[in-house]
Amino acid sequence: MKARAPGKLVLSGAYAVLEGAPAIVTAVDRYALADDSRPAAQATPEVAAALGDASAPWFDASALRQGEHKLGLGSSAAILVASLAALEPEPPDGELAERVFPRALEAHRKAQGGGSGVDVAASAFGGTLCFQRAQGQPELIEPLDVPDELVIEAWWSGQPASTPELLARVAELKQLLPAV
Repeated sequence: MKARAPGKLVLSGAYAVLEGAPAIVTAVDRYALADDSRPAAQATPEVAAALGDASAPWFDASALRQGEHKLGLGSSAAILVASLAALEPEPPDGELAERVFPRALEAHRKAQGGGSGVDVAASAFGGTLCFQRAQGQPELIEPLDVPDELVIEAWWSGQPASTPELLARVAELKQLLPAV
């Protein structure tokens, strides 16, 4: 089966969501593609965490990158969701996201050493979502209506960021300034 999953933009609450605040995330019109009829040249750490020793499907996430540079659009989550979806039998409409999301969330957190899951939710469910967690687990994933007149533009600084590194820095800051 072939599958695709969108990247994401976090519009509000990028790191506050880690502390239980709501975040607003929107899926973008750039996708990771996966095809289970072809083997992957290599599995991403997230896909490997989900599949273990099983063969990973071929994927293409070039729309979420500029050459070898990540654009900050959640390519690892999109690759993971598309790969898991490509390995699923064709479910009735609307069930694929519910089947793939929990496995993708667990594998993504395992591979990246934590995280909110907001990017995995955007890749699995699409659209614009309000996402909130409690006790480290998703508590609210609710679709939001966005006015047609709203225009969102994203700009890339030319410097990729490492999610695990940023998460470690936020945790370090929390230890240094616990009252803030």
